[in-house]
Amino acid sequence: MLCFWLFALATDGFNWVSTTLYLAVSVLWFFLFPARFDRRVQRYTEKFIDEGSFGRSLGPCELTLSESGLHSKSSMGESTFKWSSVDRVLLTDSYLFIFLTGPIGYPILLADVGQDAAKAAYDYALSHHLKTA
Repeated sequence: MLCFWLFALATDGFNWVSTTLYLAVSVLWFFLFPARFDRRVQRYTEKFIDEGSFGRSLGPCELTLSESGLHSKSSMGESTFKWSSVDRVLLTDSYLFIFLTGPIGYPILLADVGQDAAKAAYDYALSHHLKTA
């Protein structure tokens, strides 16, 4: 928007109406775009995961939450992450997401674990994540 405003300034000179318009659009864009982007990424991720081929190709995965962190075990190996590596925890209508720093995360389908277990895991993960944040 700054480029458009500078172009309008160079061609037409200073005008309060266009300056106010560009400023208002810039402020709206600054506050609304990140939230919209996050929602779109979340919808795309859910749609991508719902495809179903990951469970078949990677096999079952076991995720254990403990005081020391997260421990995952699958046919591909085992990993342990401390709570300080958790970037954020998100509970949606269909999934419990535990995002780690970097391109790693755990999408847990609520239908697989149940709503109560997912809510308990969300509260547990969130409380430990906030302790280290």
